[in-house]
Amino acid sequence: MISESLMHEERTIYYQNPREVVFALNAIWSREDMSFQNKIGPTSRYLISGLENLINIGQYGKELLRRDSTSEFFVGPARDGFLSLDEDMASNPDQLVRLNQEQRMNNLEKDIEVIERRALESEHTDLGFESCSLPECHRVQELIDKADEKNIQLIFLLPPRNVSPHLIQIFQSIPHQHRIDLSSSITYPQFYAIQNSFDIGHLNEKGSELFTIEIANKLASLYNN
Repeated sequence: MISESLMHEERTIYYQNPREVVFALNAIWSREDMSFQNKIGPTSRYLISGLENLINIGQYGKELLRRDSTSEFFVGPARDGFLSLDEDMASNPDQLVRLNQEQRMNNLEKDIEVIERRALESEHTDLGFESCSLPECHRVQELIDKADEKNIQLIFLLPPRNVSPHLIQIFQSIPHQHRIDLSSSITYPQFYAIQNSFDIGHLNEKGSELFTIEIANKLASLYNN
């Protein structure tokens, strides 16, 4: 589920059409590991985000006002598609964004225990292809089938630092040729190392470079098989 802090951003609202809202609500209320009370908050956030989608033009609002169609936000300062949070913090013209990023980075030392806990939670066993009756699993298979019809190999990526039993169940139901798992702290300790961290949930420039290289290698391996 998308966190409350991100639910009202243009990049989220743009995708919250009625069909996606219905899917999200179905996924929320099918969760047996969530209490009734814990389902109320996400439900209201998705309904509000869906309403916001209906009354504005989504993420294109700001883009229509941009004169430079190759904004550094999308292509990076070197225009190579790479923009780390370190670079964004140093160059973003929005002072509030820079201050927020600086605060997140400065809080890293206080959040070391959180990263260590997430590292332990990531030490799951790959059980391979399993059946799954969750709404999310049906949606994933639906997307794979639609992509296959267009001769596209759709790949799902499980990144580090944000792994839960629910997410693992969904991910491990995906056929091997359609997934890349970079979440394990045992296999990829570099993605949980403090020296490669920007904050509790994101890698810094060095960590992002390592992550990008690993994704490229995994994609090459999938496509060559």
